[in-house]
Amino acid sequence: MIKQLADPNYSVVYQIYPATFQDSDGDGFGDLRGITSRLDYLAALGVDYIWISPFFPSPQADAGYDVSDYCDVDPRYGTLADFREMTAEARKRGIGVVIDLVMNHTSIEHPWFVEARRSKDNPKRNYFTWSEDRPNNWKSVFGGSAWNVDRTTHMYYLHTFLPQQPDLNWENPAVRREFTGKGGVLEFWAGLGVSGFRCDAIKHIAKNPSLADDQERWFHNPELHPRAKLPEINSRNWKNLMPYINSVADKAASLGCFLLLEAYPEWHGGIKEYTKYYHEGRPNCRPMMIDLSNGHWNAHRYREAIDNYQSLLRPGDVPSYAFGNHDNNRIATRAGTRSAKAAMTLLLTLPGQPVIYNGDELGMEDGKVLAKQIRDPIGKRLGDPKRSRDPERTPMQWSGARNAGFSSAKKKDLWLPVGKKYKRGIHAVAEAADHHSVLNHTRQLIKLRNGHSVLREGTYRSYDTGHPDVFGFERVLGDQVVLVLINFGKRKLSIGHADGAGVLSSTEKVVDKDWLAPYEARVLQRY
Repeated sequence: MIKQLADPNYSVVYQIYPATFQDSDGDGFGDLRGITSRLDYLAALGVDYIWISPFFPSPQADAGYDVSDYCDVDPRYGTLADFREMTAEARKRGIGVVIDLVMNHTSIEHPWFVEARRSKDNPKRNYFTWSEDRPNNWKSVFGGSAWNVDRTTHMYYLHTFLPQQPDLNWENPAVRREFTGKGGVLEFWAGLGVSGFRCDAIKHIAKNPSLADDQERWFHNPELHPRAKLPEINSRNWKNLMPYINSVADKAASLGCFLLLEAYPEWHGGIKEYTKYYHEGRPNCRPMMIDLSNGHWNAHRYREAIDNYQSLLRPGDVPSYAFGNHDNNRIATRAGTRSAKAAMTLLLTLPGQPVIYNGDELGMEDGKVLAKQIRDPIGKRLGDPKRSRDPERTPMQWSGARNAGFSSAKKKDLWLPVGKKYKRGIHAVAEAADHHSVLNHTRQLIKLRNGHSVLREGTYRSYDTGHPDVFGFERVLGDQVVLVLINFGKRKLSIGHADGAGVLSSTEKVVDKDWLAPYEARVLQRY
């Protein structure tokens, strides 16, 4: 029996990094059947949608974000039949599937680029951007010039990321049709039951076609210094970005799908830059607000960022918050294990659509990766696992069994090593049996959210606690008011003026209703 899916605007999304989520065949690499085997866990957690990072055929130069075929499954992850089964089983549990859409670049092994580099007059040549020499100062996100020479035609091609990831030319209507046209990528996956798409590196698809230099002189944030001059950015975020996004959003809407956007703002634009996706975009797409604190667990930073962002949104604008993902340190690593439940409380009581990264519901921390185990191209280039993205991508900790229940493979055959703390009870089996665990607290939060319309649809109102270490806010819907208080500090703090009936606390027992314990988060029903 297929269950009705939740309204995406008020749904809980759960990100799965498939290479390290669950290995079903013992090769040390996660796969789609592994995800299917864990759907009951996800249903018990209470999530509405799962977003799966790339599983397409790929040479894995950038962990699957170098796509060589948009309409198939890499054999390491399984088959299209496995994907169909996973999607069908998810729908039986009322869970929709969201997949990554990598539209800025392909792999050098994608047939489009293989054809394009054959000759200068190849029909696929204009699918990419070429130049006789390096025409500008554009830089790769991974370091060095964004231009690399092709030895076949002796011309340079553009790559915003790795040289193995040539940028698609979105100025070419044929490229856009590959994704949004009849029989295109969106139609293919929607036909297999996909409910949404997460658009990777979306602002990079729009570039100044003149290929003018990026302005290298930097200026103050204009929100703080109104007379400051903005740098001129031509390599991304160009004025044709929203028309491109809207064309994808319109196609997705016609297929009953929604979009999540990876849209980190330019540093000089600040949080205000997110609003353009609402003011100029379609209602079925929204940017994910990621890592609000810029890596710090700090009440002032979170209060400032969230208050500012919420004040910029108009009625009907639905925010999407994500505190961690496969590119950012885990929230328990940044905040500390004692604050893991507080972090989940904050995420799941904010307005809109929260996104949980797999393992954060357990309070998992980044794993330790040795130099010889590095998979991330950033870490390989720097030779430093701590500066790579591998630690936050280490395997999901399911149990106290071998390899934390992730895989039956030998330790040396794991794609990434398992974090050590599963041996101390940071895993799903132990936490399911512990009423006070991060896992059960997360389950209670999602149940609370689903049972109170004020936490799904209510407006946001900042609440001044008078303590710099306490972040407070109210959710308001008609005469319903819920107060959320988060103690970011290690001191017990008085909140005697914050009246209301206690609904949920992150501590095992509320000793004094007028005080917040260190690292405590509390939800109060006020009226």
